Amino acid sequence: MDQVAYLDVVVAQTRALADAARVVGPDTTVPATPEWTMAKLVKHCGTTHAWARAVIERGEFANPGELDLGLPAAESDYPDWIEAGAGAFVATAAGDGLLAGMTSSRAIGANLGDRAPACRGHSDPRPFSAPPCTRTIQRPIRLNDG
Repeated sequence: MDQVAYLDVVVAQTRALADAARVVGPDTTVPATPEWTMAKLVKHCGTTHAWARAVIERGEFANPGELDLGLPAAESDYPDWIEAGAGAFVATAAGDGLLAGMTSSRAIGANLGDRAPACRGHSDPRPFSAPPCTRTIQRPIRLNDG
């Protein structure tokens, strides 16, 4: 997968997550991670975008807990926030050329090298077709009737 295609996937998968969050609402439990609400999942993925952008901009490790995320006060506003954050990440990554010449998401992680040591916490030796944060929405989220 080339850089443009990879960044397109980031945008598309983020849009899918944001759309799902809008449909089910922030308090809905995520089936694949029942201890998490949709708001927590969106915040986690959006924090990842902000962190990756900061790593690219700084050229060194960035502590996600020290970043100004610009997180909205209302969890119902998280979908707009994550889409804006993904757009900012994509613009930064595309402008930096960080992903240039990469052919897989695994290679992209390897290219980050020491610039992204925390990424290894989510690493899995098997290739994947969707970003890890959006795997939970590959199946429809069903609302409880009661």
